[in-house]
Amino acid sequence: MPDRWIEAGLDQPPQIAIVEDDDDVRAALAALIDSIGCVGQTFASADAYLDQPPATLPSCVITDMQMPGTSGLELAERLTPTLPVILVTGFPSPDLERRARSAGVSRLLRKPFSPGELIAAIRTILT
Repeated sequence: MPDRWIEAGLDQPPQIAIVEDDDDVRAALAALIDSIGCVGQTFASADAYLDQPPATLPSCVITDMQMPGTSGLELAERLTPTLPVILVTGFPSPDLERRARSAGVSRLLRKPFSPGELIAAIRTILT
C-alpha cells in the first residue's frame, strides 16, 4: 500500500486523525491505519482535537459519535466540507443518518464494522 501513495503523486503518506474516547479502540484503529501505509494521529476526544489540532492537516478524520463533551457529529459539522469525516456509531438511527448527511459526513460506519469496511472508506476518500 505505501507505494500506492507514491504512485498517486504524494510525497508523504496520508495523515488520518482518529478521534475516539476508548483507549483500546483508538489504539486498534491507529494500528490498522498504520498497516495500510497511512499515519494515524490519535485524539482521546473531539475537544482534544479542537483544542490542539494536528500539526499537519489530515487527509481525513475518523471519529466516534458518542464521546464525552463534543460529539463526533458536532465535530463533523465543524470540519466539513474542509475535511472528509468518517463517523462511527454503535447506535445508528434514521435521524442520525439524516443529520450525518446534512453535516457532510463522507461515510457513516455502524459498529461493529470490519477492518475492510474502514479501509474501503478510507481508500474511497483518498482517491
